[in-house]
Amino acid sequence: TTSAAEPFRRLAPSSLPCCLRGPLQYLFYDMLTEDDGFVDTIRKAGLCLGLVVGMLVPPSVAGSAWSQDRLPLAVYTTCALLASIAWLSSYFVVRLTSCSPRTTVTVLLIINAALSAIAVPCTMDYPFPVTFVLSVMLAALFNVPGRAAWMAGCAVPYLVAAYNHAVRSSQFDFPPLLLDGTANSDLTAPMRLGPWVATYFFTVVIAAAFYAMHDEYARSIERAAASANAAKAVATMLARYDTPAARAVLLEASQPADHPAQAGPPSSSKQSTDQALLDDGDRVCGADETLVMSLATIVSNLEAYRPHLPN
Repeated sequence: TTSAAEPFRRLAPSSLPCCLRGPLQYLFYDMLTEDDGFVDTIRKAGLCLGLVVGMLVPPSVAGSAWSQDRLPLAVYTTCALLASIAWLSSYFVVRLTSCSPRTTVTVLLIINAALSAIAVPCTMDYPFPVTFVLSVMLAALFNVPGRAAWMAGCAVPYLVAAYNHAVRSSQFDFPPLLLDGTANSDLTAPMRLGPWVATYFFTVVIAAAFYAMHDEYARSIERAAASANAAKAVATMLARYDTPAARAVLLEASQPADHPAQAGPPSSSKQSTDQALLDDGDRVCGADETLVMSLATIVSNLEAYRPHLPN
């Protein structure tokens, strides 16, 4: 926490080990701003992990230099280095500029998926199916636009890479950690590809669950905002004993969240109600049902006792 005179700074949890608290404070928590919501915080955390990805990709492809022909090696290495640069630079773009994390993460994932797709036919040493599974997962976790496009677009290079792995020979250069007879298989290519297709299907289902989580979170935020707006507007009306306007507010608050906003409730105090509801574009549709019922009870009680109250 910070005082009003101090700049905003989110501190790393004290429960973290001291050897991790300092680096995480500098790399992640100091990058957060007061306006960062739940999703932007996740996106910035992903960009921090991108620092690790960017540093690990070059060593992971270095071994292919000894077993690849010149052209495939050049394409594969170039794609890997460009992806590494994209991951590293995206972190610094968000940290050092005002660029939106949503835009940066979207562009980063598109670049990473495109470069991975280009590199698929260039090597068998890299687990590209895992790359595209992670791409779909990250697109869902970071809630980037184009949900169906991510699921469909990553399916093609994933299936190409999966096919290459499924049809390769079962001969091993080193002793495998398998039971005797496991490596001997006479399955056809479609049968071998079946588990890979099922894996991608599971990936899409999990990604859809992530998207559903984001949608529900957004709805809960909208519901909380609508509830706060409704309570504020009703309180303003009741302070003036304007129960017709308060009932009009509650009627609108009881409507679904996608209900079109009214120009103003029909009451004798339309001007004051419009000021309470519409100056800042506040919406009350979709407010919490329990809150609406409680406020309606308060309004009814005020109407019952209104003749006995002083003017």
